[in-house]
Amino acid sequence: MGVVPLRAPRLGAALAFVLALAGCASPRVPALPEGSGAQAWTGRFAATWTIVGEPPREERASGRFQVRALGDTAEMEIVSPFGQTLARASARPGHATLETADGRAHQAASPQALTETVLGWRVPIERLPRWLSGEFAQPGPATADREDEVRAVDEGWQVAAGRWTAGRPLRLTLRWPADPAADDTRRVEIRLAVDADTEAGAR
Repeated sequence: MGVVPLRAPRLGAALAFVLALAGCASPRVPALPEGSGAQAWTGRFAATWTIVGEPPREERASGRFQVRALGDTAEMEIVSPFGQTLARASARPGHATLETADGRAHQAASPQALTETVLGWRVPIERLPRWLSGEFAQPGPATADREDEVRAVDEGWQVAAGRWTAGRPLRLTLRWPADPAADDTRRVEIRLAVDADTEAGAR
């Protein structure tokens, strides 16, 4: 598998790539090794990214996702309607990779820079497990069920989480940058709907 260096994003190609995911079947939550402490989630996403200009340029994409976390490594996988993995990304401190269905592997130090370059819009892969598990803003006891939204700012993202069940949110809205004045050229909004999650307890 060849390694492809980072290059400037081509939003048209990226949009075609991501739109191919629309309506795809849900990937199943994988079996996790007992005692590993691994976590996994599956669900749906909808993303909107805006390039500020005259006129502004807005593009949208939707599909399904799987996120897995083990230790300081986070993985994200996107699957086609026919069960084919279209993209798989992995992030750990100081290193990120993204593999596409054509066999190309892209690498960078920053996962958000990597996804923005390859897909055309940034995805906070390394932060997703923290947000999906509700660790960024625990609403109360681990068994808490609540409908109200919990908001926080984390690593430059505005995170809004709602429909809490057993201490975890089922709906998240992620906006970057959290402070629009921090970047006057780009905007990203990602909405996540969790269908299932699982966790292997640590021993």
